Amino acid sequence: MKVTVNDAEKSQKELSVEIPYAKYEELFEQEYNKIKPNVKIPGFRQGKAPRDLIIKEYKHRISVNALEKLVNDSVQQSIISNNITPLNTPSVKDVKFEEGEPITFKIYVDVYPEVKVEKYKGYDFVKEIEEVKQEDINNVLEQIRQKNTSFEPAEDGYAIQNGDMAVIDFVGKVDGEVFAGGSATDQSIVVGSNTFLKDFEDGVIGMKKGETKAVDVQFPDNYHEKSLAGKVATFDITVKEVKKKSVPEINDDFAKDVDEDCETLEDLKKKVEEDLKQEVDMIAKEKLYDDILKKLIEENPFEIPESMVEEQAYRLADQTLQQYQYMYGVSPEALGLDRKSVAESMKDRAEFQIKGALILNKIAETESIKVEEADVDAKIREVAEKMKKDFEEYKKELVGRKVLSNVENNVLTEKIFDFLIKENKVEEKIVDRKKEAEEKSQKEESAE
Repeated sequence: MKVTVNDAEKSQKELSVEIPYAKYEELFEQEYNKIKPNVKIPGFRQGKAPRDLIIKEYKHRISVNALEKLVNDSVQQSIISNNITPLNTPSVKDVKFEEGEPITFKIYVDVYPEVKVEKYKGYDFVKEIEEVKQEDINNVLEQIRQKNTSFEPAEDGYAIQNGDMAVIDFVGKVDGEVFAGGSATDQSIVVGSNTFLKDFEDGVIGMKKGETKAVDVQFPDNYHEKSLAGKVATFDITVKEVKKKSVPEINDDFAKDVDEDCETLEDLKKKVEEDLKQEVDMIAKEKLYDDILKKLIEENPFEIPESMVEEQAYRLADQTLQQYQYMYGVSPEALGLDRKSVAESMKDRAEFQIKGALILNKIAETESIKVEEADVDAKIREVAEKMKKDFEEYKKELVGRKVLSNVENNVLTEKIFDFLIKENKVEEKIVDRKKEAEEKSQKEESAE
């Protein structure tokens, strides 16, 4: 067997294989001898038919089996003998098979990419940090205020308003017939929360305790339950209980209720400001890291196998679909999402992540950047303090959940980026994205 190895595109090896025809004949005989004892041909006892009749009847089957075994064995031998470590199942193409002639074909196999990173110092980057304004702090306080909303029983005769809670019974009908899933008793609903369709929630507004009302609801054309899509249903709604929305005042007592470490509203405002600054710094850092990786990928080009990209793309797709499931409480399919299409849309990001990881690992290897146990403990202690947990208990928890390696990887990544930031010029710039967006919008409007 002759094997010639060449480099192909996207970190693949191309193996051109040539096998003597005699090897095929040898395997043909083996396959013939396997089936011969079980062959039944009229006029002959089982396994006693003449060779020419057996060949005439079963030649195609014997030939296919022999050729398949020949190719499979040769693929394995070719890869092993050339010290190739495949990343996926090899593919076989261009098989040429003619009687009496050597059998030839090509093997394509993905291999771990060869990564050379020589340019990673002396570049200029900008770390853009969003300015934290009083308006941002006030918005967070309002969000906290809304989350601490309570509902108090309303007085008799009170008409439901947007934001109030009601306990209702309802029966839904389409064309006068009750439909599955369209009825409930003692159902709590916060009007305006978009838990139900808008027509339904709007119909509850103005109702009072003990009142019954018929409300027409238009189902959207893309409604997840196909039998209801585009149809109008009538719901008989009975209000059994009404609770008024009660929103707390933002004052010192509010601050104490929100955070036990805060004595005054000013304490809470300062804490919110610190949290916002940490958040915008984290966002700025992630953007800076992406910019650094984009530059290093651009300056140190190399190819990676499609199989690696595809695997990572499906991993990202699964994470995305799980997030949709968590956020919306319905299957991704109901939202028109499927794993394959989401993975396809993630391919560019997947390729960027893989190349970035390979470059960082190469830099760590070149610069001898390593993670010590003390580094990991420092990170665990930092997180434990923020979560108000005991360090030893939290570390045991991470070990038990088998995620300590994730912490180690994160610490290593941080150390590599710390090194890169020192070896490159990074300018910090405070930005006002809201103002920039408004100015951009004004320019676009004036241009029109």
